[in-house]
Amino acid sequence: MNEIIKLENIYQSYGKNQILKDINFTIEKGQILGLLGESGSGKSTIAKVITGITSPNKGKMTLLGKSLYPKKSISRREIYKNIQMIYQDSTNSFDPKIAIGPTIDRGQKNLLGLSMEEAKANTMKMLKRVGLDPNMAYYSRPGDLSGGECQRASIARALTIRPKLLICDEATSSLDTSVASNIINLLLDLKKEFDMSILFISHNYALSTQFCDQILVIEKGSIVERLDTENIEEQISHPYTKLLFELR
Repeated sequence: MNEIIKLENIYQSYGKNQILKDINFTIEKGQILGLLGESGSGKSTIAKVITGITSPNKGKMTLLGKSLYPKKSISRREIYKNIQMIYQDSTNSFDPKIAIGPTIDRGQKNLLGLSMEEAKANTMKMLKRVGLDPNMAYYSRPGDLSGGECQRASIARALTIRPKLLICDEATSSLDTSVASNIINLLLDLKKEFDMSILFISHNYALSTQFCDQILVIEKGSIVERLDTENIEEQISHPYTKLLFELR
């Protein structure tokens, strides 16, 4: 099966506030799919729906062919084994009182059933793979690392689980341009190495078109266009996408 995630007719509201309206898309194996829109457009809510943090009011969703909504036939543990996420504020995604290494170890013990020794060995290896000094990073607290280093540690935490899908929620928006570029290049290498799919959530049009295979443009909770990034300018037809392009 090439289909990792499939969303059909997803609606999400909080009270009278409609956040998502009739969301339909799939993420295929090995694909980098961009989700592009301004703040408040519904991008992060889609990530929460996919990861099971929130349940939609209506619609269907499957992960590797197993139902997530409306009837769940997959456990939360299976969801987290197959889907991992890195966030915009990587520093605050870690417990400030606990060193980076033991935090990463914990996820492997809980989700993969590894021993303490096996988890630590994997963590050290992955910290090195993402470009960190493992002996330094393992024992550092989040506040001891720079933003770029903490984002690399966040990527290491996600990839020790060997997910099928990595969600990047504005993962480079708080970083300097040069640091963000290095993170993007690292993600491209890791995507090939681990044969995973990526959902890249961003408001940055230029970065999304460079990194992704396809882009979904979302406005006020609705997907208004799906575009291939090759020759993208020739495909744009929606006024909102044209506006994003002009503001890039």
